[in-house]
Amino acid sequence: MNILKIVLIGIITCIADIFIKKVKPELSILVILSGCCLILLSITSSLSDAFTGVNGIFSLLKFDSNLVKCVFKILGIGYLVEFGASICNDSGHSSIAEKIVLAGKIAILIMCLPIISNLIKILIEIMP
Repeated sequence: MNILKIVLIGIITCIADIFIKKVKPELSILVILSGCCLILLSITSSLSDAFTGVNGIFSLLKFDSNLVKCVFKILGIGYLVEFGASICNDSGHSSIAEKIVLAGKIAILIMCLPIISNLIKILIEIMP
């Protein structure tokens, strides 16, 4: 991942947004979305490497593969929620951003239930 490229894309997007808002404010969100998409495309290979590394760690620890999938889904939900909420906040729709965050928290809670269930089973097994 070339962090300099990502920072430059972010700065250029912000500067372009400042100029666009003065001329055509309704196009501002498109500029922001374009910049965000370019940044996301720039980090996809690094994200793949990160998932491979984390998966390797989990395989060494011999966790249930369903729990590993659950952790990856939780991470994905967190990142998607943050991305969507940030875009809504940038476009001045903080109430929608708050609802996205609430929905993300509920989705993460639901995804955590199998992990919590397994932890409780382990605790029950080790208790005398």
